[in-house]
Amino acid sequence: SSTTTTTAHASKSSRSHPRPSPTNAGTQATANDGVTIYVATTGSDSNAGTVTSPLRTIGGAKFLIRTRYPSPASRPAITVFIDSGDYFYGEAGVDHLVDATLYSGTYMAQFTEADSGSSASTPIVYTTLPGAPSAARFIGGVQLGGLSWTPAAGMPAGVRRATVPGTVTFDAQDQLFLLDSDGTHPLIRGRTPNGKPWIPLDGYNLTVKANTGILKVPPVIAACNKVGPTPAPPPPLPPHRPTAPPGGCATVANVTLLNGWPNIPGAEIASTDCPSAAACESICQSDPCCRGFTWHDESTGSYWKQCFVLKDPTVDAWTRESGLVGHFSGVCHDPKTPSNCSLPVGLACMATSVVCAATNITQVTGVLGVTTDAGRTLAGATGAVAVSHCLEHLLDSANDWPNWAAQSYGLASKCGDPVSCANTMYTEYNFPLWFGPWAAGIEIDATQDTGGPNVTSYTWADAAQVTVHAMADGEWGGVQFRAQSAGAQPGTINPLVNFSHGGYQQARGATLSRGNRFYMEGSREFVDAPGEWHFNPTTRELVVFPPSGVSLDQGQVVLTQTDTLFEFVGSASDAGSRVENIVLKNLSLGLTSAQFFRPHEETSGGDYATHRSGAIKIKNATALTISDNTFTWVGGNAVVLSASVRNVTVTANLFRYLGTSGVAVQGKTGAALMDGRDGEAMMAAHGPKADNGVRLPRDNVVSHNMFIDYGVWDKQSACYHKALAPGNMFLNNVCFNSSRHGVNFQDGMGGGGIAEGNVMFNLNRESQDTTAFNSWNRRNYITSDPEDPSIGILVPPTHNEWRRNLVLGRDFHGIRDGNGNALRNDDGASYYTHSNNVLYAANSNPGVQFNGGTQIYTQGNLILLTSAAWNLGPTPDVMGMFNDTIVDTSHGTFTGNCKGSWQPSTPSKKHVIYTGDFNMVVLNSTGTMTTADFSKLFCGETLAQWQNNTGGQDLHSSTCSNANGECSVEKMLAKARTMMWAGQTVSK
Repeated sequence: SSTTTTTAHASKSSRSHPRPSPTNAGTQATANDGVTIYVATTGSDSNAGTVTSPLRTIGGAKFLIRTRYPSPASRPAITVFIDSGDYFYGEAGVDHLVDATLYSGTYMAQFTEADSGSSASTPIVYTTLPGAPSAARFIGGVQLGGLSWTPAAGMPAGVRRATVPGTVTFDAQDQLFLLDSDGTHPLIRGRTPNGKPWIPLDGYNLTVKANTGILKVPPVIAACNKVGPTPAPPPPLPPHRPTAPPGGCATVANVTLLNGWPNIPGAEIASTDCPSAAACESICQSDPCCRGFTWHDESTGSYWKQCFVLKDPTVDAWTRESGLVGHFSGVCHDPKTPSNCSLPVGLACMATSVVCAATNITQVTGVLGVTTDAGRTLAGATGAVAVSHCLEHLLDSANDWPNWAAQSYGLASKCGDPVSCANTMYTEYNFPLWFGPWAAGIEIDATQDTGGPNVTSYTWADAAQVTVHAMADGEWGGVQFRAQSAGAQPGTINPLVNFSHGGYQQARGATLSRGNRFYMEGSREFVDAPGEWHFNPTTRELVVFPPSGVSLDQGQVVLTQTDTLFEFVGSASDAGSRVENIVLKNLSLGLTSAQFFRPHEETSGGDYATHRSGAIKIKNATALTISDNTFTWVGGNAVVLSASVRNVTVTANLFRYLGTSGVAVQGKTGAALMDGRDGEAMMAAHGPKADNGVRLPRDNVVSHNMFIDYGVWDKQSACYHKALAPGNMFLNNVCFNSSRHGVNFQDGMGGGGIAEGNVMFNLNRESQDTTAFNSWNRRNYITSDPEDPSIGILVPPTHNEWRRNLVLGRDFHGIRDGNGNALRNDDGASYYTHSNNVLYAANSNPGVQFNGGTQIYTQGNLILLTSAAWNLGPTPDVMGMFNDTIVDTSHGTFTGNCKGSWQPSTPSKKHVIYTGDFNMVVLNSTGTMTTADFSKLFCGETLAQWQNNTGGQDLHSSTCSNANGECSVEKMLAKARTMMWAGQTVSK
């Protein structure tokens, strides 16, 4: 976000709360016989930090601790008591006055290893002063004090204007708030159609008529270059591609590069806006190192106008298909490739096959990073990795998803070419599986009702300040684009809005070619409703239409300047370089900028693209506690645990009005690619040379928090998002009012993740094809054996577990009633056990959705008022259901591809392995159903037929109706209560 200078903050808060008297304060502020330091809005960083002479800032307290106790290991327990009041961005004190390395202008204060406490029992605690009238509030913005407000000429009555001093900067992600005695009033950047972004789908009244093409992006390449042995390509189907003349090209039918992408070394997306096959051929012909191309026409959907080229002379990557349409391909510069041609500079990698040591059967294939000694050792001479923990069952590729290929090349862009680098995925931590495409602009249907002025009335004089907020393709999430220009086009009244960048806020691309819903904000012409505002960066004019009953003269105007308040970042992950033993407690944090135009990354093949920061960012840290705080009006993520983070506790906090997710836990594999072994554990066991660079969050707990109204800006969001983070726990939280998920596991890497005892309701209010608990596993990783972290395993030692959760699938606000499942293992998600959950009212959707994967089990769940217990897309290889009770569903136990339990997809394949027993299907528990037909509740068949087809499974499973008291409403409620309180100590 934007930075600013300290001179912009001369106007301090006129509000001050009376602090307790020194006697009372000393009595109330007891820090377990440790040292106490005091901070207040009335203090000064030149003071002594006592109750009668408090400091002014967090930075001042940090500096005092460093000065008084230079060695973190010898520090006593220290409590920093912070008086109530507002602490604004840019007031970090000595952070930026005496130690410039600690202050980048992108956060309020940074804690490093120099700020650590000595132990978990003697931490440094930052907390609100006991007895203060309210929690100390840290605000990621500046006060715009001393503004002279006058009526704004030519605008609706009540709109006022002022000139902002030139020391304050504005960004498209910055937000404006009014603070007065009635509270905090969020303002809305002038928009059309009108609406409040924190209200679901409010103002998403417009739909895209057509896009104007695809954004030009830097060339996209595979993230690594293969070294060492490469598996022989399959024999080409006759007739083979023709030979191109020297220096020229020859077209060839029914072959394409696309089917192998992105697992083609030396392949690039040369253009995302190539108008014709001839133009794509010209690109390849003009480059003597290009040996082939494929261009895609409009029938290829999101690949339209993309030109793929191949530069690796050692790989025959062409795929021949019968009746292939939409792909126009050719070969160039054969038979000899110039000797001075080389692949793009990238990571060194080796194609690998993970084989079962006992049977020598290939489990998965993928790519290992071999830039480190650890990676080269794992890959060996041939790239074959033997594992002892093997997949229980292989379908011989009968399973549609995944195809058991790790797909771990990842993508990168050659940023720095003449093409703008604005649209490029962030690759410092991981390489994305997905990379665009993104729309270059939209045509607006001028006949649509905006609820205000028609779009034909706009002059678009400040079009470059406009941001378009749209639902992405498939409505799986939301995206933002920054306009470059706009205006009417010849021959029609429909305006065109051309984009400079955007669309990367979710991983699957955003072509805006499906009638996507959208709204626009940022133009002065859009300001026509109370609560809206606009800033002109040239004239420095700020225009505000105050909300009803709110006075600009009596309140404070606050402009956000950062998306990050506190960073806890050690200089490295090794011992002595980590931030440790700090507690942040009973504070109020918020009013931060949005993150939608900050760098985004896709970690491991899931749909989320995330920005790796938040109001609190934690990296290279151990034993931190974030407890009893309130996070409100946070523009992006609230808390991010990045890479090497261990034993951090986030507990008993209230999160409300979040731009993105509540807590995100994200690891790093980077150059190791498919090698997901724990680099820190390997170093601890075998020394520094064993390090592969992988850094994983472990043993962190997020518990007893409440998450409300999140996903205001980034619709692909969750109260808990986990990626490349084996283990970690999400316990006893409450999540409701979301744009999309409650919990998201971006991958199943390493297993051991637990989500237990959580309550979810009123979710999925803005996105489609969704669920409360979601998971993907589109990439497979080799992880560490528990006995020796340097030994690679494929099957995790423990499953991920979602257990004892209560999910109310119905959306009580009626935005999208019953949209989505309760639990979903999507696109290859594997190694899950779902137990003792109560899943209520997914309505027309199944309670649990499976799409491929392996080793997935449900047991002891109570599933009520859904279309079925399970829906099977591509059927998991290995699955089981035990002791589940399924109540009043229209299709009983299974729908979808459930016959795969005994019928292979083709005669040459294997069927899946299903085991199950002691399940009960309840029909007509209320006695109000007009029919009670048990004949088709087991995959469309009777229980006896199901038992016969599955080879004797479910021998003790049964059906039940209201006539039997064992399945009455009262019995079902009693069972739900027992399951929810299982293992809990209840105190009345």
